[in-house]
Amino acid sequence: MCPECRTTNSLSCIGNNVTCQKNYLCATSYTEMVNGDGTSSSELILSCAPISQCNHTGKISLPTGKMWMSTSCCSSDNCTSPIVPAPSFSSQPNELMCPSCQAPDSDYCYTGDTSPCYGDENVCVLHVTTRDGRSSSFRGCAVQSSICGTHQVYSVNGSAITHDLTCTCGGTLTPTKCSDTNVTCAAGTVCATVRAVTTIGDASSERFTKTCSPINQCGVSGTASIPKGKMKIMTVCTMESCTLPFPEFPNEKTDVNGVTCRKCISAESDCYTAETMQCTGDERACLLQSTELTGKTKASVAMRSCTTKNICDLTRQDYTVDGITSATKFTCTSGTGSMCRSLVPLSVVSLLILKYLTR
Repeated sequence: MCPECRTTNSLSCIGNNVTCQKNYLCATSYTEMVNGDGTSSSELILSCAPISQCNHTGKISLPTGKMWMSTSCCSSDNCTSPIVPAPSFSSQPNELMCPSCQAPDSDYCYTGDTSPCYGDENVCVLHVTTRDGRSSSFRGCAVQSSICGTHQVYSVNGSAITHDLTCTCGGTLTPTKCSDTNVTCAAGTVCATVRAVTTIGDASSERFTKTCSPINQCGVSGTASIPKGKMKIMTVCTMESCTLPFPEFPNEKTDVNGVTCRKCISAESDCYTAETMQCTGDERACLLQSTELTGKTKASVAMRSCTTKNICDLTRQDYTVDGITSATKFTCTSGTGSMCRSLVPLSVVSLLILKYLTR
């Protein structure tokens, strides 16, 4: 049995006792926000929580201030575990830079902006809060701790509250040397590994490419349901002070989402067709990908299909792999006709498409 209640700007609350599920304990979740103007606010939640959520703490710098999150637990009927107080926040910037954005009505945000990190903050974080099905998100800096990669779920008086935190490595505004490739990345870019998995018909390819990536593209991943296949792309950045496990692609969702896009592949700089495809899962944008290959292989490739919005938010990338220079950008549209420009895939993607076209 555990107390269940929620309050703001208070260190205590009173609620009814509820019976917890198996492997749940009585949890005290405390979140404190200190704004840039010195004002602060807090939220306290008492509820049942999975054992896996216990004893997680972390501090985050976001565009408008500082945040402290903690969850402590106790294991006897009607107990209340103590609040873990917020530590002091450093005002001394370090060398790390992280993507910076806020979206009050979305589970994803991206602006291309970056912000400095402070004190012992050594990773970048995407924080998503969902309350009764409505999500908000922000990106900022964090301390690599037990808070990274957590999925926290609370239920209070029938209201569901979740926190999802995904950590990635950031970069610096000074040139960075990549120890494993002996390449120096320019200021504003960081050592990165781009993983591309592409399947077209019965042809499939997976490739890991070392490159220099803009800081604001670190940790971005997404998919595109290209004609007769699927493309998955992920950018993972690394620094000497940041070691995170290489993530896996999320499980694919196959439910039709109501978005319809044109589909085509052409060995030209553009393609257009009346043929359409039904988008599924999180692929809620229509894209036009155009790729120019030069070097050992010279070709133009264009493709229209469905894609995820985080892929649309990426910017143009040019890089050289195995003597082939690839310059690619994506132009994405939604149902409202809004446009955003981007890039993404590796040269191996374009080569695989060319192989399919010439069969």
